[in-house]
Amino acid sequence: MTKKEKEIFFKKLALWLDDWEIDQQFQTEKEDVLDDGKKHEIPYEEPFYRNVKPGDVLLLSNNLTPKEHGLNGPLFIAVLRLWEKEEDEEYFLWAPYSSLSQPATDKELKFDHTDDRLAVLSLWNAHTSTRDQLSESWFAGELKDQDRKDALGVFWYSLGMKDLTQKLEDKVGPKLYHDKDPRHEYFARELKRTLIIREFSFQGLHSETEKDSDADDKIISFSVWQEEERKERPKLVAADRKRQNRYLEFYSEELPLKLIFRSIPRHDQIIFELLTDDEKLKDQIDEFLIKIEGHENQELSFENGQCIQDASMDFLSISLQSPEGKILKLKRSDPVDE
Repeated sequence: MTKKEKEIFFKKLALWLDDWEIDQQFQTEKEDVLDDGKKHEIPYEEPFYRNVKPGDVLLLSNNLTPKEHGLNGPLFIAVLRLWEKEEDEEYFLWAPYSSLSQPATDKELKFDHTDDRLAVLSLWNAHTSTRDQLSESWFAGELKDQDRKDALGVFWYSLGMKDLTQKLEDKVGPKLYHDKDPRHEYFARELKRTLIIREFSFQGLHSETEKDSDADDKIISFSVWQEEERKERPKLVAADRKRQNRYLEFYSEELPLKLIFRSIPRHDQIIFELLTDDEKLKDQIDEFLIKIEGHENQELSFENGQCIQDASMDFLSISLQSPEGKILKLKRSDPVDE
């Protein structure tokens, strides 16, 4: 980083940290006055918006949003483009608006909007859903065409497919470098906010109204790299971090399975390995899936119990899906970092 780049980085980070601190204080005060389990309710007609199209800003129904403290506020999303069309079904790419008014990362885009709830779009948390799934919403407005194009630019950047222009660099947040950065907590919370609509999209459960109450507990989050800290220089600066191999172990509470995660910085790769001593499960091991949360519904398959992928993110939130489509609950063993 140059001196100017460091100044911009710390300025952006300070703006977000101020916003996060205020939000945390607000959430604490809200918990003191709300009854446990009370959900967010909007006193209007039943949500139904059939004319979903790119550029729409939608307010999702209560049935598609979490109902726990700190998560039960309104969830706005922006429809970015028609992703694909299969026979009579259309799939749209959408991204949620952040719960904060400042972008947390270089994969969040800030708009010049008078409503703070529509100020920041989280492109790292983008997904696809069918028209029917998105129809359970209220129409709340439209993105300007240039804002929609800018959002798509940041989306492709979040997938490592494009670079940011200088114009977009100025509108996104600071990059993430540190393993203990408080933004990791924010990312986990934002993933929970979109958990139900993502589950509808993953499993086609649009007609269901009841969800697994502990579904969010089945997502595990961790940093891809073990980082060596150089204490003589300021924290959170790219030059002060050296990526190292990481080794983590998880075990399933429902099945006799162990999931091993490794990262190899030299080759920019991550490896998942699924192990079992159960003879019946050994025959099914390649039918399990790793689901990458918040990364365009990406699913990773196993070959001979192993999955090797190029690393495109510094932080992962994943879940393990059984051959029957059930999301398994994983527990982390004592971490061992190489």
